[in-house]
Amino acid sequence: MKSILKKNLILNLHTKIIVKKYALKNSKLYFDNYSKAKNTLIIIDEFLISNKKKIKYIKSSLKFIKNKKFYINKFFEPSFDNLGLIKKQFNNINFDLVIGIGGGSTIDLAKGYSVVSKYKNNLENLQGLNKFSYEAIPVICIPSVFGSGAEITPSAVFINNIKKIKGGINSEKLTPKLAILDSYLAQSENYKQHATCAYDALVHSIESNVSNISNKFTKKLSIYGAEMIFRGLKLLSKKNNTAFDYLAQGSIYSIISLMHSEQSIAGASSYPMAVFFKKKHAECGANYLTSSIKIINKK
Repeated sequence: MKSILKKNLILNLHTKIIVKKYALKNSKLYFDNYSKAKNTLIIIDEFLISNKKKIKYIKSSLKFIKNKKFYINKFFEPSFDNLGLIKKQFNNINFDLVIGIGGGSTIDLAKGYSVVSKYKNNLENLQGLNKFSYEAIPVICIPSVFGSGAEITPSAVFINNIKKIKGGINSEKLTPKLAILDSYLAQSENYKQHATCAYDALVHSIESNVSNISNKFTKKLSIYGAEMIFRGLKLLSKKNNTAFDYLAQGSIYSIISLMHSEQSIAGASSYPMAVFFKKKHAECGANYLTSSIKIINKK
């Protein structure tokens, strides 16, 4: 995944990515054979449940899915303990598709469940690289806020309360099969939350751009990602819903750039901050991006 040898071009993506307003309406077309899943688990953000307009849009768009169960996520920084609760609740159901709808934490829970549903040992043992060898349940991700990029990454991040660390289940086997970024679904008047998450994507673009293992491809992509994010933030300040179209694009370009380079202090700081100070991932990026830029300039 990383461009360790500074290749001019390296692209390693296993997720089909759809970025389009009202894309969810055509989701059956994008799902392909996954639309025929026998048992589907949908993990959805709690705040979406209270929005009748969005729930109606989601349900009408996914009405073709039969035999579906819902799990409402209330955890903003999920732990392996939280993941274990979901596993226990659905222990007697064999799902053949998992859908995550919401922010990065909800999407991580969907990806994490796709692995732990078949796992027999302590879930914390999955933390690290390639800690399991079987095929995970296919995952489809539908973000309702743009910034984390979790909808296409080969990792699911959780807090390990035993070791007091935050880290990922990292494997190409849990990479989502499909990501649908529908700017209409993301639209809301919670502009502060969307701006904060946009800074998460901005961290990805800026830190990947100056990475020692970046290349021409990642640099160009990161610059374009940052440009889209800044356009989105400007429109967001004017309460213009076109902002969400730009934020969707900027988020994807930035995370692809980061996936092929590496993060720095702003991105890395969120992990201990979540464990010891209960800070949200996106907030850490917004708070420490300026410090990261200053450190980069001193190099």
